[in-house]
Amino acid sequence: MARRDWPWAGVFMIWYFRQVGNIPTDRADYYFRMVDPDFTPRPIYFAVQDVAEDQDVTGPGLYQETNPAVERYGRWTDVIDETAMGKAYVQSAQPGDSIAFSFQGAHVDLITRRWPGAGRLLVSLDGHTVSGLKRDASGRSYVDLAEAAMQDRARVPLVRQAGPGEHTLRLTVAEATPPQASETTCIIDAFEVREAERPPFPTIPLATAVVGLGLDAWLLW
Repeated sequence: MARRDWPWAGVFMIWYFRQVGNIPTDRADYYFRMVDPDFTPRPIYFAVQDVAEDQDVTGPGLYQETNPAVERYGRWTDVIDETAMGKAYVQSAQPGDSIAFSFQGAHVDLITRRWPGAGRLLVSLDGHTVSGLKRDASGRSYVDLAEAAMQDRARVPLVRQAGPGEHTLRLTVAEATPPQASETTCIIDAFEVREAERPPFPTIPLATAVVGLGLDAWLLW
């Protein structure tokens, strides 16, 4: 229902797992639980378990680098970092190391860290080059992560208008580096899958609202 009616929604979390605090039976929240106080599973527990086991391909949402849909190849290193999304990310400076991400959706963005020395990622979709990305001398599509200033949780567009069905996105640490970069290190923080483009920032409505509030304040004064 959420995927059909709320395409803007990302990951859903189950808030009420186990009852705590001796809630009486005449309160509605007594019945919203996945396990009893003694951890005996309720039917909803097994229903969620069955669905989770079948959920081998991600739909629209935000996914960490530790998600089962993200497979690592090579010597990626886990790094704990308070500024990262989810407080951690993976990184590699070894050309040829890759990460594969399986998904269903139209658009995919990479969440990463950008800095002046960051490296280059080769990008392929279902084994082919990706439309809209730059190409190197060998015809491979890629994105450069180097940026003049440090950016945590930076968003890098990777895929636009992917067709229906399951897709595999592969990111590979390139042997070449961006012109201004001094190393090949690349960071993978998260992936976001969407069915539609992100709406632009409402600059004009926001500016109009600010002017209106200022005028109201002046009139009140």
